[in-house]
Amino acid sequence: IDINFPCGGVACTQPVAVVSGSPQISACPSEVLKLDASASTGGGIKPLAYAWRVDPTRSNFADELNARLEQLDGNDAVAIALGDLPLGGTQFVFLVNVSSFLGLASETVEFVVKRSGGAEPSFSVDGPPQRIARPALATQLLGVATLAACWQVSKGVQIDFEWTLVNITHSATGVPAPSAVRDALVLPSPLLSSLLLPP
Repeated sequence: IDINFPCGGVACTQPVAVVSGSPQISACPSEVLKLDASASTGGGIKPLAYAWRVDPTRSNFADELNARLEQLDGNDAVAIALGDLPLGGTQFVFLVNVSSFLGLASETVEFVVKRSGGAEPSFSVDGPPQRIARPALATQLLGVATLAACWQVSKGVQIDFEWTLVNITHSATGVPAPSAVRDALVLPSPLLSSLLLPP
């Protein structure tokens, strides 16, 4: 690799951090908080390095969590799983940076996780929070729900899903879509975990 032109005379790709996971975890003492940054890009020919932190001004038990997260820094921290979370914590604002072997770093990405007051299941949409799809093709979203760690299986394990459309905007301009476009999106029944977005 040429030290002066490491990317062959063109600008090197800037890393982009992408985080996915459930924005809510249960109040169960044995609950494990899981976040994934595998959709991040810009590493080039070598894996990205990951640095996870929590915002000390907006997160409970930030000093304790950051001490644990600092030990994970590196190429293997593409995903994290934190157990034994302090029971008094109700909000954790994660800050994630990724960097390439060339020393280029991404902008900081924020992901907020809140702790519920009971044994509610956690929910996330499978895949990255933002994705690119061809306009002429339908796009399927898959919801993933996980029972709370302390949920008693004897009470039953059926999880019903309910999808709500908040808004639709044009990605290039940010202008809200016409009502006819919103009305064309048919939401599935509450029992289904998947949602099909029309072209």
